[in-house]
Amino acid sequence: MSVIDNLVDDLEPVVPFRPALAFVIAAITMLLAATIVSYFFGLRPDIAAGNPLQIVLIRSVTLLLLGAAALQALSKSALPSIGTQDNGWKWALAFAAAFPALTLFSWWQGNSIFYTAFASPSRVTCLSVTLASAVFIAVPLVLWLRKGASVNINRSALLVGIASGAFGAFCYNLYCPSSSIEYVGMWYAAGIAMSAIAGRLVVPTFIRW
Repeated sequence: MSVIDNLVDDLEPVVPFRPALAFVIAAITMLLAATIVSYFFGLRPDIAAGNPLQIVLIRSVTLLLLGAAALQALSKSALPSIGTQDNGWKWALAFAAAFPALTLFSWWQGNSIFYTAFASPSRVTCLSVTLASAVFIAVPLVLWLRKGASVNINRSALLVGIASGAFGAFCYNLYCPSSSIEYVGMWYAAGIAMSAIAGRLVVPTFIRW
């Protein structure tokens, strides 16, 4: 038997890598995380009544857009053949940064709402639920990403952290008792930032090739 015949005998079919699968994974895990959060903590009264406040709608859309933009960039960087730069997530991040910016402005003005948000009893719950949900969403995303070939591992890891953090914050948002911009700009931003940093530091170990 020739060397070529031996090589042919060792060939095994490979399941094609599907970048779009990231959205399916994120949607399913986010739905499960949101269901778990709603089960243990309940929904905000306005959401339960089907009439959410404007601030709730704005922050919900912002979080979903940020997560989706980061996920889109992640899916494009997962294969060398489609590893073009996608800066949509940066624009989404800049848009989301309006909340922290307004929070800093509130602090500069000495607004009492800033200090109320800073000392809010729910801040620990916000960070805990956001980060726990982010991990729940990130793990299957990392397993999916391991099957690809990221052209920029550190960037992909950061995007995993941002996407899962934004989606995790969205899950908490369904329960969150606060309706202030300052709270969002402070504790939501902190949760997403912590998730992004954790993703950047931890994920590269699992997706390096």
